Amino acid sequence: MRVVLARKRARHPAVAKPPDWSGLMRILERERITLLHVPLPRPAQLVQYCGAWAILLDSQRSRRRDLFYACHELAHLWLHTNERDAFTRDTLDRSTEDEANTLAEQLMGKRDPVVRRFNMERRT
Repeated sequence: MRVVLARKRARHPAVAKPPDWSGLMRILERERITLLHVPLPRPAQLVQYCGAWAILLDSQRSRRRDLFYACHELAHLWLHTNERDAFTRDTLDRSTEDEANTLAEQLMGKRDPVVRRFNMERRT
């Protein structure tokens, strides 16, 4: 995970410090990822369509945690896809979600107490 983050920091100057919305948008633009707010049954989702990636954020939820959710989905892309843009795992299980949460927190430069509590509850 540290290798992935170091490689992305080298490519994206905006990753050198915790991104705000404008910094995240620069990262997504460089990575050619679209960000959309749409009605969803979950907070966020990473999707691939016609060879391009998009991060979908639920338009019906509070925007307060959208930056974290967007970083979490970006972490899935960075950690769980290969050079052919295919997911490297058949399913997203507990460990892939934990990995995405951890990288998102590292990217944002802080530990998210809600995510930490969610991860602990899922382990019990």
